[in-house]
Amino acid sequence: MRILVALVSALALTLLPAMPAQAAPAGTSKIVGTWKGESSGYEGGVYVSRELRWTITKSKGPAFTGTKSWRDVGGKWSAPEVMNGVLLSNGEVRWADEDGTFLGMLDGGHISGTYLEPGSDSAAFSQHLKKVK
Repeated sequence: MRILVALVSALALTLLPAMPAQAAPAGTSKIVGTWKGESSGYEGGVYVSRELRWTITKSKGPAFTGTKSWRDVGGKWSAPEVMNGVLLSNGEVRWADEDGTFLGMLDGGHISGTYLEPGSDSAAFSQHLKKVK
């Protein structure tokens, strides 16, 4: 199973850059801010449900950067992890961090998508966030 997740992640990372580039939509800066929501799925074969926080600090053209944190419901927030991504003209949101990749859609003040993490603690999460500031 870990090999399958790693192969799917590698394939996605290989094919995505080969897709035609799309200009950023007007108002790409709308992604800058704080987003909070939920993440649920399997990690290392165990079902996990957590709270999420993304803090997107900068954007230029289609690109953006920020941090992500998570916590078990009511628990302590994890240390922030850097994430770098792009917002495409069709609303697709794509980003990577040191552990995995996110592929999703921006729809108004909401982002929904999938986070995939290969490796010994492989994971696949459905994530849904709402802009709070």
